[in-house]
Amino acid sequence: WEECNHLVKAYDKAMCKGWKEEISNLLILAGLFSAVVTAFTVESYKWLQPDPTNTTLAVLMHISNQLSASDTNSTARAPFDLNSQSFSAPAWAVHVNTFWFLSLTLSLTTAMIGILCIQWLREYERDTHLSPKESLAMRQMLSEGLRKWHVPKVLYALPLLLQLALLLFFVGLLNLLWSLGHIVVLAVSGGFLGLAFLFIGLTTILPTIQFLLPLDENLRVPQCPYKSLQSWAFFR
Repeated sequence: WEECNHLVKAYDKAMCKGWKEEISNLLILAGLFSAVVTAFTVESYKWLQPDPTNTTLAVLMHISNQLSASDTNSTARAPFDLNSQSFSAPAWAVHVNTFWFLSLTLSLTTAMIGILCIQWLREYERDTHLSPKESLAMRQMLSEGLRKWHVPKVLYALPLLLQLALLLFFVGLLNLLWSLGHIVVLAVSGGFLGLAFLFIGLTTILPTIQFLLPLDENLRVPQCPYKSLQSWAFFR
């Protein structure tokens, strides 16, 4: 029992170590990415609000008109109403902010779930101070619970959430460039982003394409290593 318990603990330690390292890397990337998106959203949020300088200009123009009217002895005009100066944010600003705030939310959600996963793994590895036989029984119970409650699937979904956050950020960036009308910038950015999306799409579907090949051709081609959560989802 002691030897078996030692081997099982070594296996669990290696498994949890790999998961923790992956989560730690994702937390660092999610933190850096969230800081970048926050810097963009701080500026983009201003596009959804009226410009104070426009209101000031309207007030000054009204004062100027009133002074001109008094000089020419014309009839007094109606009082100026600030509420009448309606503001409507442009559609492109709404779209850009929607994509960027969704991206920021997904990035922070990834970090939050990652922290929870680390806590779950720490509890899974906690030393119970039991006899080898009882420790094996406890480990089996915890292992079954870990898989029954889909903890590995949650761990595998974290990179997908972060990739989706990156995708939304790039879509918002392209929307912004399109609204500015900078054809050169849009062409360059769109070209690079298009290549990136094409690469992600190809690496997602290539394992399935290889699986669908006839058996004799499949055996002659080296196994495709592009296996990820999204490729498994596409395969199913």
